[in-house]
Amino acid sequence: PLRMPNLSLPCRVWRQMNFYEFSPPYGIKRMKIEEDGSEHRLEDVSHCDLVEKFQPGAIDYTSDSVVTLHRLSDKSRTVTAIYVEPLRERTLRRYEGTAYALEEYIKIKSLWNENPNILRDYYVGRLHSRVLCIVHPPVEIYKDT
Repeated sequence: PLRMPNLSLPCRVWRQMNFYEFSPPYGIKRMKIEEDGSEHRLEDVSHCDLVEKFQPGAIDYTSDSVVTLHRLSDKSRTVTAIYVEPLRERTLRRYEGTAYALEEYIKIKSLWNENPNILRDYYVGRLHSRVLCIVHPPVEIYKDT
């Protein structure tokens, strides 16, 4: 007899893969830490923007800053706030991931015989960031019943 695959699992996987797109349009708090240490609130972002645009190391184009930290809840890995700091070389050097990217940037600029200048390159549109979302769905999506 012909057996039909159990389609409930693949349907559930694909339905839940973009869970963040169906959450409220706002709700993740965003804070900017200025160079003098003061903090102020920025406009909240959606869960979708958190996943697709506001990962650590990404440039926050609305505040000319770089995402440096996600504050997590005490009981889970839920992000409750995003912290950004001014897009400056000294900011990038303080964090492991961005420090490596900065060194690569300086290396490339020297190969081109150009002086590295993060702010100038950002303001003229030569420097940008892109978040890549890599999803690893289950390999075996159904079993014979």
